[in-house]
Formats: sequence, structure tokens, C-alpha cells
Amino acid sequence: MIRLQKKLKPYKLEENNQIEMIALCTGALTLYSGFIFTIEEGSVSLLYNLALVLTIAFNMFFILSWVFLIL
Repeated sequence: MIRLQKKLKPYKLEENNQIEMIALCTGALTLYSGFIFTIEEGSVSLLYNLALVLTIAFNMFFILSWVFLIL
């Protein structure tokens, strides 16, 4: 989907194309972080914490970017 989005650029405004790319990347990161959380707990707590921080950071960046464009 990301390659298709980059090639077609379906929106007239470049800002809309950029926010769509951010949304795709954030969604993919959230999905793959969910896979990490299904690993049985043990010595991977650092990996859990890193995945959680990255997921929250990317989602906050997307939400703030989206709100900025809406306003």
C-alpha cells in the first residue's frame, strides 16, 4: 500500500498525501507491535518497552499532525 500511495498520490494537496503515508506507517507499526506483545513474557521486557514507546510516539505524532491539518 505504501508503494502504491507514493506512486499514485491520490490527493491534490501534498499535505493529504503526507498524512496518509504517516497513517499507513503508524498502522503498520501498531500491527507489528501487537505481534511483539503476543510473545510469551520472559526476558523480552526491554523489547516490550521499546515497542510500547515506539507505538505511542508514532501514534501521538500522527494524531498531532492530523489535528494540525484539520485546524
